[in-house]
Amino acid sequence: MRCMIVLMMLLVCGQATTLQFLDAKTLPDKRIHGLKFTEISDIAYDRQNDIFYGLSDQGKLFTFILEIQDGKIGKFQLTDGVRLRDKKGHFLRKRRRDSEGLALVGDKIWISFERRDRIDVYDRSYHFVRSLRLPPVLAKMASHDYSGTGFEALSYAPKWGFITAREVPFDEEPLGYHTIFSSKGIICRIKRDKIKSAITEFEMLPDGSLLALFRQFSFKKWAFRITLKRIDINHPRNGICSTETLAMLNPLTDKDVDNFEGLTHYKGDLYLMISDDNENFFQRTIVRLMRIKE
Repeated sequence: MRCMIVLMMLLVCGQATTLQFLDAKTLPDKRIHGLKFTEISDIAYDRQNDIFYGLSDQGKLFTFILEIQDGKIGKFQLTDGVRLRDKKGHFLRKRRRDSEGLALVGDKIWISFERRDRIDVYDRSYHFVRSLRLPPVLAKMASHDYSGTGFEALSYAPKWGFITAREVPFDEEPLGYHTIFSSKGIICRIKRDKIKSAITEFEMLPDGSLLALFRQFSFKKWAFRITLKRIDINHPRNGICSTETLAMLNPLTDKDVDNFEGLTHYKGDLYLMISDDNENFFQRTIVRLMRIKE
């Protein structure tokens, strides 16, 4: 009888997702073509060429090799670095260069920005191709947003097109909720944590749900933590998506914690996340390897 109850619970609720951290490595702030490998806000893995892309604030894009074997992170080699240009071939300037989210889609590179909220498409030679059209509901909110909390997270799925969210909710969003947008409009909303959380990145999971990275900081309590959650974007109820906390990291109890902002699927059930060191002497660019299973 007890086994039958457990089986029924699994059928109704689905299997729990588990996350296991395997290794971590601090990457040096090397230079290539005069550009310093720092302030990495997102990461993406190119499976075909076995190379990683790293997106830096201020409109810089890097490629690098990272050896990963038997659950361990090995040699790091920086291979290229460029400053992004606009459609006229000029380097991105001031408010237009705050690059935050990165996704590899076919032979194109999709990059999201804040301050001038948008998603731009580049080819693999780093030439500007076009800006993606935002759905009306998102375009209206983004049109008057010049803050530093724009399109921090970016992912892609054939079903949805791009998937993004503002780092903190727009003023027009319901109080206490965060909205997840796609190229088609609003996917759903999720409840915010008591400690106001910021969404810093999305990555797709094999079952079509969303792996989300949150950063939480409270000036009043001087509390900082990083949380990884699974968001079931395929089965919203009354416009609300359920969430499942997979891991919660605190720099006071874990030495390999910093300002994590980027996520990417690597191979099989392996994923990587990377931290933005804010080009601050007291912070680090950390890559952390993890295994996520159903």
